[in-house]
Amino acid sequence: MHRPRLNTIAGPIFGEFLLGMTVAMAGLGLAAAGSDEAGAAFGLVGQVQEALSVIFRVLAIGLGVPIGQTLGAGQPQRARRAAMVALGAGTWAGLAVAGWMLFGAPVTLDVLNAPASVLPVATPFMMMFAPVLLLEAYNLSLAAILRAHMHARESLLVMVAMHTTHLLLALPLMRGVGGW
Repeated sequence: MHRPRLNTIAGPIFGEFLLGMTVAMAGLGLAAAGSDEAGAAFGLVGQVQEALSVIFRVLAIGLGVPIGQTLGAGQPQRARRAAMVALGAGTWAGLAVAGWMLFGAPVTLDVLNAPASVLPVATPFMMMFAPVLLLEAYNLSLAAILRAHMHARESLLVMVAMHTTHLLLALPLMRGVGGW
């Protein structure tokens, strides 16, 4: 039986993280080009989002293990049930975190001592960003399921397509198109 090498799994995962950080930095640069307040709001909300996304990462990693174990044991139906549990847990965690971002934005920004000049930009941005976290929960859950099925390369390709689309949309939406 062919055993996969560590680099065939770790390389794409490293690539996903590197790509995600690069896109976040590009977004920060685009926001900061608009104004200092926009750059600060983007960075602050990004930090809150990353801190809350740890919940999704822990769930995805933790639930990816039993999926891989049941697949390795030749029990695809149990692996499928474990994958559904991963998606269900991601849904509930995503809804909870999105709720926090939506309803807890003012409190969170106050606790983080956001400057008064940043609050008018950061508060609505944080609230608008809330639904994205549900998608992030699904994204991480599905990536863990793909990796458990030994499709790390395919997971990376999905991330590349997603982040490319993200950047292609960010440029006209953040910089404007024509008079818009």
